[in-house]
Amino acid sequence: MARYQPNAVFRRDVRQALGISDQTLVFGSVGHFGLEKGIDIAICAYARMQRQGLGAATRMIVVGSGSPEHERRLRELAAEAGEAIIFVPFQPEIERWYCAMDVLIHTPRLEAFGLVVAEAMACGLPVVGTAVGGVTDMVRDGHTGTLVPPQQLESAAEALACLTVNEGLRRQLSANAIQTARVEYSDALYVQRHLELYRQILADQRPVGVDECGQGNNTQGNLVRSGSADFKHREACDV
Repeated sequence: MARYQPNAVFRRDVRQALGISDQTLVFGSVGHFGLEKGIDIAICAYARMQRQGLGAATRMIVVGSGSPEHERRLRELAAEAGEAIIFVPFQPEIERWYCAMDVLIHTPRLEAFGLVVAEAMACGLPVVGTAVGGVTDMVRDGHTGTLVPPQQLESAAEALACLTVNEGLRRQLSANAIQTARVEYSDALYVQRHLELYRQILADQRPVGVDECGQGNNTQGNLVRSGSADFKHREACDV
């Protein structure tokens, strides 16, 4: 995780390459374009927020790739936001792109851990995330971001609108996100947890999970674990 941290040079360079000013509020989503990752939901929520006419200059960067069919559908949805949404293929130095963003929109239908959430938080991004799977353990509602019910466009759009008009809140959530990522997702902590796991296994003890150690956000983690069981049968969202 050491490579993931705020970087003003990365922010400037990526924004200049995309023609985005430093004053523009940039939302971002990162992931493959399969339905389970919910990039369509993120796009629709952003488009709905944008139509509210909040008076702030905003853009959205979508970093990822997928099947031609999935990409075509996402681009059709993005067209509802005019030229505001930019698609970028997967990047080997994704930290540069996080640094160009101000808020991460992470709205999967199903999620186990959500590595992009930890990476984005380490770069200082508040996260608007759906309360599914591991996202509930990572995003502290009102502290490092906002949790919204899965597949609820209106709730997601409201969360984006709140962050759009409240710079002070964004700054506080950003600072909290950095601190949380450094404490809970550092390389040293991962090594420590793995060593403890091996010790427990060698001692023939039942391994103790992160939540049981009080490291995770178990209260949130019990909210919604399964996402949408029928996500494979749903079409992408309608704006």
